Amino acid sequence: MKFICKEFYLNKEIKTLPYWRNAIKEEIKLGYGATHHRDFDIADCYTEEGVYKLKFRGKDDGLLYYSSNYESYITRSNKIKPQLNDMYMPDWE
Repeated sequence: MKFICKEFYLNKEIKTLPYWRNAIKEEIKLGYGATHHRDFDIADCYTEEGVYKLKFRGKDDGLLYYSSNYESYITRSNKIKPQLNDMYMPDWE
């Protein structure tokens, strides 16, 4: 599966990409047990080689964030299969 390259987002003038994470135990105790969403700069979302990161640890809090652009599901053979959401599909004009 091919991922959308960084230049596509830059051409569309998109500066950030959405990621999400589950709540940690301390947040659940305080009543903030929902899924947390956060936008990251495009430079943080790609590796040095230009590969899109499906998950990574935040630099400031060290928590694991997952990409909101791709939905992942696991089959019985435990292989993760990402699928592209419609919100960031290119316009084929």
